[in-house]
Amino acid sequence: MKSIASRNFRNNLLNTPSLRHFSQSLSLEEKLKQEKLESPEVIRMKSLELANLIEKSKHFICFTGAGISTSVGIPDYRSTSNTIISTGAGEYEKPEEQRLRERHGIRRKVQSAIPSYTHMALFALQQKGLLKYIVSQNTDGLHLKSGIPFPILTEMHGNVNLEHCLKCERNYLRDYRARTAEKYDEHRTGRRCDEPTCGGELVDQIIHFGEKIPQGKVVAALEQASKADLCLCLGSSLRVKPANQVPIFTAKGGGNVAIVNLQYTPLDEISSLRIHSLCDEVMKHVCETLMVEVPQFELKRRFHIGIKPGTQHFEIFGSSKGQRHSFITRLEVFDQLHHRYLNFDKEPFDLMREVIESDSVTDSNLEFRIHFQGHYCEPYFSLEVPRSSILELQGQEQLICDMTFDFEKMDWISE
Repeated sequence: MKSIASRNFRNNLLNTPSLRHFSQSLSLEEKLKQEKLESPEVIRMKSLELANLIEKSKHFICFTGAGISTSVGIPDYRSTSNTIISTGAGEYEKPEEQRLRERHGIRRKVQSAIPSYTHMALFALQQKGLLKYIVSQNTDGLHLKSGIPFPILTEMHGNVNLEHCLKCERNYLRDYRARTAEKYDEHRTGRRCDEPTCGGELVDQIIHFGEKIPQGKVVAALEQASKADLCLCLGSSLRVKPANQVPIFTAKGGGNVAIVNLQYTPLDEISSLRIHSLCDEVMKHVCETLMVEVPQFELKRRFHIGIKPGTQHFEIFGSSKGQRHSFITRLEVFDQLHHRYLNFDKEPFDLMREVIESDSVTDSNLEFRIHFQGHYCEPYFSLEVPRSSILELQGQEQLICDMTFDFEKMDWISE
């Protein structure tokens, strides 16, 4: 397979004759809105073909759209009012007044949603070494929630939970909607980088229609597409440029393109395999055929206590999948020995050393109560830590506690 190598080629990604050809061969608008659901037997047989393509692939990538999240309650954009999808008509098919009225509720759904079966199936395929990369048009952050690592994911239109420092380029992962601006073209969140030597302005990562996708994202996605011998498109209308160039570049390089979507797409003609189906159904057949076990989603959190760089203070923070993660809304510290109580209701959560120190010869515990966003009605988690364990920390040493939320018992389990 050829890779995207030359500078000239990088700068002209959007203007190739092949892309113009595909643009001119789009189907009629009405046809693209029509849904088709193939019979269970046809879906099963085509899913077996897809599993065979995946098994034989050397560089399998996936391109995902809003259709992989509808089964967990997040509406898509282009489904009509006659759709079989439970979320109903897509955002672009609703009157403006209705869209505005429902927007806040949809935002809440995004934060409380859990990854769909398709999300978890892709995670399982990635863990097995079969899936090499994901390019997603979705901003709901569910690929990251499922466990997909940052380095093998390009979110073309951003992530509602990410913000970025304009000065030092550090990324911040939040457990809440990062965007605060009401104006369409305003992306500053009003928060600042908490690096002591930086303090730069933070901006959300959402790319609205009409705004340019950062070139680095486009290049990364198309480099993967050009290397791929199989690009699986799941739940996308494949109508939005430049994101829809991903399967086109795979086809141009001689790779197979498989499309799973209820509606017709303008790229159906380049597909090696076309399945009119809900994504979850296809992925169940695929994973069963490949004997890949798909795990249930687990909500995992990691709690850290360490020395804040450049200070003698202690910092307390959360992380998920190796990335700092702002999921703590409030932190309470109880010191029974000295009858002290500290309450922190926003980041950063820093503790002065003198608050921890004690003149008592007897060691004692500090109780930390960690409060969360409550997207899943999760209660606070109580953690008791020996005072001496904190005071003995040196350099980059940290105390770490891993937690998993039990959705059945509605409680946290420490690991």
